[in-house]
Amino acid sequence: MTQTQYDTAQLVEQLRTLQDEIATIQANYSQTVADMDKSRTSQLIDADNIRLDFETLQKQADTLAEDLTDLRDDLDDLGSLPAVQVINEALSLSLSDWQAHIARLKANFDALKSFVRADEAIAKYLDNGGRRGIFSRKPDLSDEMIAQFIAFDQSLVDAIAGLKSFEANQLPALIEQAKNQVDQAYQTQVAQAEEATQAQIADVRARAQALIDELGAVSRTWRYSLWESFIKKAPRSQDFPSVIRVGNYVDDSISIVGDIPMLMPFTPDKHLVILAETDQFKQAQALLQSIVMRLIVTLPADSAQFTFIDVAGDVLPFAKRAPKDLGGETVFSDSDGINEALQSGLHHIRQNSQEYVGSRFASLMAYNAQAKTHIPYQLICVSDLPSGFNPQALERLETVIERGAKAGVLLMAVVDKATQAFNLNALMREAVVINATPTHFSVNGMDFVPDSLTDKALMGALLSALRA
Repeated sequence: MTQTQYDTAQLVEQLRTLQDEIATIQANYSQTVADMDKSRTSQLIDADNIRLDFETLQKQADTLAEDLTDLRDDLDDLGSLPAVQVINEALSLSLSDWQAHIARLKANFDALKSFVRADEAIAKYLDNGGRRGIFSRKPDLSDEMIAQFIAFDQSLVDAIAGLKSFEANQLPALIEQAKNQVDQAYQTQVAQAEEATQAQIADVRARAQALIDELGAVSRTWRYSLWESFIKKAPRSQDFPSVIRVGNYVDDSISIVGDIPMLMPFTPDKHLVILAETDQFKQAQALLQSIVMRLIVTLPADSAQFTFIDVAGDVLPFAKRAPKDLGGETVFSDSDGINEALQSGLHHIRQNSQEYVGSRFASLMAYNAQAKTHIPYQLICVSDLPSGFNPQALERLETVIERGAKAGVLLMAVVDKATQAFNLNALMREAVVINATPTHFSVNGMDFVPDSLTDKALMGALLSALRA
């Protein structure tokens, strides 16, 4: 199964898109909360307007009282219409019920006026100015008219008393309750919006982390727990890795995931050089150790042969335990051994150049890209170049530098920046160069904190799994 492979530049581009998606989600949340806040302010104003609504009811009741007084005055000399003085029942209603009740009172008053005017004599009397009219004989109010007039007056008195009681005892609490309900609804809506926003952000972050997880072993950090499944049954890759992890990418502007793997493009037609000064040399060697170990774990079987040159003998300690199909088991540490290793590299260069690299193919990598049976690459790993290289070895090294990459013989080395032993500029022209600085490392203009393999237990477990 082909594993997803892309370098950090491509990964960061995708992560930035996802980070922009989070920014949009957060902006939408901010706008949603702003809209909620605006609605909350409007609803609080509506709550304060409950008093205005109530005052409107009071004015309507007062107007009915005035109209009733005017009607009493007009009918006063036609019969006994005493004003009701005693409250019969002070009503206790909700605000909406009060609105309906006052509307009914208005309808009842209109009905009362219609009932009074239904008497033709009384209607003429009223239309001609009441007691200033031309009638010598005044019409009489019927007992039913008087009863209805007093009944309406009683209901109006009761309503006005109830409104005063509502204003004193219920209205402040109603307004406060309405405001509290607005605030509670607002807080609930904000909490729900925040929960939904966090769920959306978590989903985007999960997709961001999945981009890294999908890379598999090629980008996995050196933590024992992450490699347990690999150790139980080492899955050999079917594809030559196009990227290799060299550490954690340094970029404060990307915060969507915790650590971003620094995935350096890795093509077997370029040497790999780590340039370091004395102060960073040990860290550079640890980085080389990590890179080589990662290649051992992730390279397909029979895709490459390793040659290990380690004068100190402690930088590439896993070399002798590397799988046989990758050409391990030998570490060269003296001048004769180094000469022998380089001579083997020159043999590969001559053979591959004659048989596979020439007029048809620009490099062994180009040949392998179309070949059914791949020719293994030769990876010469040097922990301290040019330590231990005598003049003969340095001469052979020049040939490896100039002709090796095209023929599939790759130099992977830690080099002292101050070295004068060979043409460093020629090597840099033919290599992917990792530069060490006092604070970090960089490659292709991208900064990273270097990877280092320090867990010997993990190293041994991985090698044992591969050899098995």
